[in-house]
Amino acid sequence: MQCEKDNFQQLRAILQNLSQLQTTFINKNQVKDSAVLSIEEHVKTVSSMEHFKALDQSQFDKTIKKVQADFDNVMLTEELLVPSVWTLSNNSDVKVSLQVSSRENRVPPVLDALLYIFSLSTESFRQKYFKELIKTYYEFLMQQLASLHSNASDKITDLYMDLQVRILLPVAKIILVSEYHNSKQVSSELLNNLANYFQYPLIHQEEVYEVVCKKLDSTDFHLVSYKLVSLSEKNGHLGEYYYLKVVLQEETLDFFCKFLLASTEYLREIIETRNIGKKENFFYGTLYPLFQKYGLEKLLDFAPKCYLRGISGYMVLDNLTELGYSTPEVNTVLNLDGLKAVLDKLAKFHACSFITEERLSEESGRQVSLYDIYERDLAEKLWTYEGTMADLMDRNISNFTYVLNKFPDLVEELNMSPEVFQEAIKDFLYSILFISKMPGSRRKVVNHGDLYVGNTLIKYGPDNLVIDGKLIDFQVVRYLSPAYEMMFFIHLTSTKETRTKHLKYLLDWYYDTLRKYLEEFGLDLHKIYSKQDFEKDVYEMKPIAVAMAFAYGHTTLMDTDIRKEVIFDQEKFDYYMENQRDELTDLCWKSEKYKEMMRGLMTDSVDLLKNGFRWDRSLLGIKGL
Repeated sequence: MQCEKDNFQQLRAILQNLSQLQTTFINKNQVKDSAVLSIEEHVKTVSSMEHFKALDQSQFDKTIKKVQADFDNVMLTEELLVPSVWTLSNNSDVKVSLQVSSRENRVPPVLDALLYIFSLSTESFRQKYFKELIKTYYEFLMQQLASLHSNASDKITDLYMDLQVRILLPVAKIILVSEYHNSKQVSSELLNNLANYFQYPLIHQEEVYEVVCKKLDSTDFHLVSYKLVSLSEKNGHLGEYYYLKVVLQEETLDFFCKFLLASTEYLREIIETRNIGKKENFFYGTLYPLFQKYGLEKLLDFAPKCYLRGISGYMVLDNLTELGYSTPEVNTVLNLDGLKAVLDKLAKFHACSFITEERLSEESGRQVSLYDIYERDLAEKLWTYEGTMADLMDRNISNFTYVLNKFPDLVEELNMSPEVFQEAIKDFLYSILFISKMPGSRRKVVNHGDLYVGNTLIKYGPDNLVIDGKLIDFQVVRYLSPAYEMMFFIHLTSTKETRTKHLKYLLDWYYDTLRKYLEEFGLDLHKIYSKQDFEKDVYEMKPIAVAMAFAYGHTTLMDTDIRKEVIFDQEKFDYYMENQRDELTDLCWKSEKYKEMMRGLMTDSVDLLKNGFRWDRSLLGIKGL
């Protein structure tokens, strides 16, 4: 078949025919005995090329070894492998015969699709159509498998597609560069594309195209260069942060990037078992567009806009530092203006749930909740008594006692026998597990789920007063009472003195702010979520909010340097977080700020325990708890 470059309809037809052929082999399961593709020789060819000698060689070696290792791992673990039919003719033209010989190597299906796309298109063409072509290819593949009633279609999940494309993109480029280099016809634009990947392996040039297209709402631009600049801040526990600087002929654009990477085994287990990447992908990929559908644009400034997201854990957002926003230190303590700035955005976020549910209910003629529709995405995945989280909660029991004993006056005030005290604090601290088991009669909303200061952006005005805030990192979204999230944030980020003076005011102010935002959309908050129900929720949620604030506080409130040292070093993490939590407390106790915040949380805890308000953990039905 004679092919020409940059012909969309022709490429589309090739991908359709390719998917049909691949489906036949997947369905018949005929190719298990053939050899799998090796890219070792291609890697050697690319490694020897002069074009890449100007790059940082340590970075280059590290990246190309990872490409090789990731590809080898895919070939060992991948169940959906098909014969490769992509090939170059003797004159370096692409042959599209779509015929398989017995000698062809097995490859993941999308690798051939990538090879056809790249060998039959230029950079300017892929800038406009790459994402659409990949989406089209997978749609064809799924349709073909469905038509044959093949169970293989169940394996082609969003995560599968995301990981396959991200891992195999550099492989396809390496194969092409190697093949074209051998025939001395390799293009400079493909060489530059691959060189960019070797410099910045966390993001692909095709993804940069997608980001700019969404930002400009146009495919008509000329990319000059891009680079990732690592941020020194490590406020988040689950990720690495970068600025993405994109230079166009027309202008320069700045973005904020987050990649979900773990520095310790504990954090890796959290990412892999608790749906962290999936939840944030759900927020920006499903929930945010749903809010837009119902005309809530004026409320959506509670979070930065997202231009790229992947279920495997990467994201590109607006860089709001240009507008004066900054990420505060994790142990930042907020005064009244800071609390109000963040709670205002939280009220907007919560209002979006109320308004959307009302619109959905009007359309269906019955009461509909977002949880009804998205239970799988909103169900509690983090705070469950399993694995590392169970160990963490158990350690909190002994550490709570250790911290409380540092304040003899509070122990004396509590006036409990050791036996009664131990049972009381277990009920109190295990109350965290009730967050997904609250009474169903009162209204709930989508919660951020991980709202500590490190997951906010703050904008300061004159006299260093906080004038605005944003919410970021929606990795733990869940469906709970709005009162819980508000109470948790206040207790974790303010001093006891601030709460004593302003808690009642903040409760009323938050509810009135929420009411105001609903009124802008013609809704009466009192009829949806009465002040009486809100106050009941505040009362019932306070023990859980305070217990959760303690669970977070031992980490988020510690001195910044100590926190970075402990959280991101596997050996120290194991020592302090897994085995010697009391020693970690002693290490943090050198900070007067830490002691003040812990005393405030202990005082609130003692007040709750003294008054007998705690959740009976036996109601959880967890054996041995």
